[in-house]
Amino acid sequence: MSILATEPRRPTKWPLLLIEVCQSFACTLLMFGQPFYSRHVLHWPIWRIALVQMLVGLLSIAGSLAGGRGVQRLGAKRTMLIGYTGLSVGALLGLTAPAGWNLFMAVIFTALFQGCVFTSVQSSLTRGEDAQNTQKYVSAFNISWSSASSVAFFVITPLISSYGPPALFIIPLLCLCINCAATLSSVGRIQSIPEAEHSITSSLGEDVPERCRRIFRHIGWIANPCAYLMINVINPCNPVIAKQLGLQFAVASSWLSAWFFMRMITFWLFRCWNGWQFRINVMLGCFTMMVIAFTGVMMSHTLWLQVLCQLLFGGSVAMTIQMSLFYSLVGSRTRGRHAGIHEGVVAAGSALGAGLAAMGDWLGHGQLEVTWLLTFGILCLSAMFIAAHVMQLRGQQDV
Repeated sequence: MSILATEPRRPTKWPLLLIEVCQSFACTLLMFGQPFYSRHVLHWPIWRIALVQMLVGLLSIAGSLAGGRGVQRLGAKRTMLIGYTGLSVGALLGLTAPAGWNLFMAVIFTALFQGCVFTSVQSSLTRGEDAQNTQKYVSAFNISWSSASSVAFFVITPLISSYGPPALFIIPLLCLCINCAATLSSVGRIQSIPEAEHSITSSLGEDVPERCRRIFRHIGWIANPCAYLMINVINPCNPVIAKQLGLQFAVASSWLSAWFFMRMITFWLFRCWNGWQFRINVMLGCFTMMVIAFTGVMMSHTLWLQVLCQLLFGGSVAMTIQMSLFYSLVGSRTRGRHAGIHEGVVAAGSALGAGLAAMGDWLGHGQLEVTWLLTFGILCLSAMFIAAHVMQLRGQQDV
């Protein structure tokens, strides 16, 4: 009687998606709830709301880069637990600090420590995977956080109207408890999966050398922060956009959540299609569509046109995020570091976008046209950097 040796069963990675759902739901309530709360309860001007969002973005840069280094040095499990500690302190301050300071402190701690969780989940999901499985897990990651974020944004103003501001802090605390349990029970086993070398091929089956992958990665690190720049120009301006559309406060976030849900749907639709991989024209098309749709979101005064532009914006943003995260992680030997850079440039785009919103509101006295012009100028400059990388890529492919 012979005994057949079998390989040890790989630990499942799906608990990481539960962590991401809870994390994204909590962070969206706090980050995107801040403009509505500050405008409706504290009666802040848009420029002040935007300055807080800019500070959030700047602190997120440091938090994301530190989270990426933490994953490389301490491992995902310890880095996550550090993140949960900081996020819990922020949520508790939101419940106990004086009005105004409570939300400010909550979003500051969220900005500093959310990167510890996001980078840990990203690097753990793709640990030891080839390009095909990296695509699968990146899609699953994007679907999970975008679904939670869509629902969270949809219910922000109904929650504040029905239950008051404390709901914005109690729910994140509950989410953190779930995440701690999932992390302690599963993440340590996931980190035992060994890394392995894999060849990386394009959608046409051709090998993609590291020098070309690096250029795609860098283009993603320009295009993705541009997406979050536009998102964070829109975010502080949401109360003004709702007013120019004639929306009541209790339903404002629900109507303005169309692009959130379109982003989620796009992640679902493209989860099994890899035809976009290492195709520069797809990335350029998404970037162009984002700029056009952003213009419509900021300038439209009718609800049907606003919803249409939001749908286009959500779809193009989803593909840009998908490509950037994939290029950051596929074939990477330092996934934690690259995940940290990915989140860091997202935070930089968020900070710049909020800063443009603050400057535009201050210069334009509430007129969104000024904010749009400032943003468009930055987007044109970013397009020039992307074009330079595209020319470099063409030169590499001709070699």
